Amino acid sequence: MSKFSLDEINVLDYCKADLVIICCSFESRSIELLKRFETTDKPIVVFYNKESAGLFEENLKYVKSHIKYNYLTEISIDDPLFTVDRIIQTFDKFSSHNINNVLLDITCFTHEALLIVLKVLSTIFNKVNITCAYVNALDYSIGDNGNDKWLSRGISKIRSVLGYAGNIEPGKKTHLILIVGYEIDRAYAIINELEPNSISIGYGKAEHATAAKNKSSNELYSNLLFATSALYYDISRFEIRCNDPVSTANSILEQAKKNQDKNIIVVPLNNKLSTLGAALAYEKNNNLQICYAKALEYNIQNYSLPGDQVYIFSIADLIGSVTQE
Repeated sequence: MSKFSLDEINVLDYCKADLVIICCSFESRSIELLKRFETTDKPIVVFYNKESAGLFEENLKYVKSHIKYNYLTEISIDDPLFTVDRIIQTFDKFSSHNINNVLLDITCFTHEALLIVLKVLSTIFNKVNITCAYVNALDYSIGDNGNDKWLSRGISKIRSVLGYAGNIEPGKKTHLILIVGYEIDRAYAIINELEPNSISIGYGKAEHATAAKNKSSNELYSNLLFATSALYYDISRFEIRCNDPVSTANSILEQAKKNQDKNIIVVPLNNKLSTLGAALAYEKNNNLQICYAKALEYNIQNYSLPGDQVYIFSIADLIGSVTQE
């Protein structure tokens, strides 16, 4: 994995991309990378969640007026089957093209949509080099400090992510691997809803954060969650590297190995790099089930402040670097 300044690298040239995939959202950083592609003639697919489109009209307006995109495609945060169908329909249009390199901006997909896109891409473009880019945030929950920081609250439902159903055996106990970030409220709700027999809480430490400010918040929230989960006697913590999907994958697989006699459910709530780590872990151990907990409320007005760094990495290189089984 490499990290560059957004203003010092031509990402398209670096990745030799024949196709660009981006998700537009209410975060201003969702179009930070897109702004650097205004003059390209490469095909650009822009996905967006149809239910929340009214919350980011300015970002969509920018896409429509400044980018010579080929495909602007609705997906759904409420209906994963609709999302899968639309993603497949869109990518199928390029299946006969001479696509050798795909650039996927993972920054602002939901955790679920990102996992689905990765699965569909690996199926339709199984011989294509997929390079991911992730634009960091300068800060999250802008203007809030410490325990007041939040990105989303509540959950409406928990569902298995399509393509990551794993192998759940009736009668077995359940172990939950929960990768936490700022969303402590959702973490509580997930534990209460799933009622697992045991829990592993993964948290990111300050030195591995991708956001420049408030780097200690993830660890602080993990400690809070750990201390208040008194109802579960079988609970442990483990560290993840929020800036390293391979390390995160290895950490998840290590926790799964310790609990291999149970059904393993993984719920990634941290950044998209750690969510990619969950996807890598699944590729090594298909018994894992990755779940998504849809939020009831997002901190739309103050969600994030765009950073000036971009992480770039090849999916194939990441998969080859995962060492745990």
